[in-house]
Amino acid sequence: MPIEWVSLTQLSKECGIDKRTFIANYMADNPPQRHVGDRKSWTRADANRIKRDLFGVEIEDVEVENN
Repeated sequence: MPIEWVSLTQLSKECGIDKRTFIANYMADNPPQRHVGDRKSWTRADANRIKRDLFGVEIEDVEVENN
């Protein structure tokens, strides 16, 4: 299964906060796993952990069917 990457913009929207707030308050404890130029990304699994642990966002386990 390929790795799904979540950008800083996407992660901050899913958490319901501004990305500058995420950078200032949470980035040091949750560093991105990938840097491409000035873009930062986390794996989907790590993004879900961040959303659940820091923001209390409920994550539903959904299996993806390959058609």
